[in-house]
Amino acid sequence: MFDSDKEGISQFNAIKKNHNFIEDEKNKNEYILHNENKYIMTLPVPYFRKNKADWYLDNLCIEYMFKDETLERIGIELEEKRGNLYKTIKNLDSAKGMLQKKLNVLTKDDYSPFEELLSVIAKIIDFQLPIERGA
Repeated sequence: MFDSDKEGISQFNAIKKNHNFIEDEKNKNEYILHNENKYIMTLPVPYFRKNKADWYLDNLCIEYMFKDETLERIGIELEEKRGNLYKTIKNLDSAKGMLQKKLNVLTKDDYSPFEELLSVIAKIIDFQLPIERGA
């Protein structure tokens, strides 16, 4: 699994080109490829990121799968640069460490942006995700 940033997309494309990976027929998504029983994918950009800026299409790392409110709540500093209508993580290296230290305070709702990703992985491995009670 690769981040959907310039480096991750570059690695994804290199594997696609050099190792005969093709689009997965069960999961018609541009970010999933397979070769025999091996899969590669880039993170799907969450809807709330797509709605804010296309910047995330080439700059999405796993930290951005969490909503801004979640990141700020655990102490990750965000900044809105002049001319932008979206916030970015001020110090990504620091944010990675902060997120790892604060995983224990995240709630179930904080992981809701991962639903699409988990659904895709479940399809690949032919797994039925549990259905939320009352849903």
